[in-house]
Amino acid sequence: MGLAYFTGNGAPKDYTKAAECFRVMAEAGHSDSQWCLWLMYIDGLGVLKSVEQAHKWLTVSAEALNNKAMLSLGNYYASERIRPLLVNLLRLFQVHLAGCPSSVSLGANFDFGRGAPRP
Repeated sequence: MGLAYFTGNGAPKDYTKAAECFRVMAEAGHSDSQWCLWLMYIDGLGVLKSVEQAHKWLTVSAEALNNKAMLSLGNYYASERIRPLLVNLLRLFQVHLAGCPSSVSLGANFDFGRGAPRP
C-alpha cells in the first residue's frame, strides 16, 4: 500500500501515508520498505528531512542484502550528501583519540578529505 500512496498508482498520492505504511513494513524487517524510507528521509517526502534517519534505514536495508540498498549506500557514501554525518562521526572519533584505534580511522578520514579539509 505504501508504494500506491508513493506513486499515486492505485491510491491518491500521499507521501505522509506512504511513509507510515513503509515504516510499519520496515520495522517488520521488509528491506524494500527500509530502502523506500531512505528515499523519503533523504528528500523529506512525507517526513521531516533527516540525514541520520535516511542513513539508518539505508544501512539496515543494505545489511539485509537488499541490492538496491547496497548500490544506493555505495553511491551515498561517494556523494556529498553524507558529509554532515561524516562530520559528526569525526567528532565522535576525536573523543577517543588518546591511544585508541579510532585515531587511525580519524587520520584516514582527514587524509582522504572526508568530512573535514585535509590538514
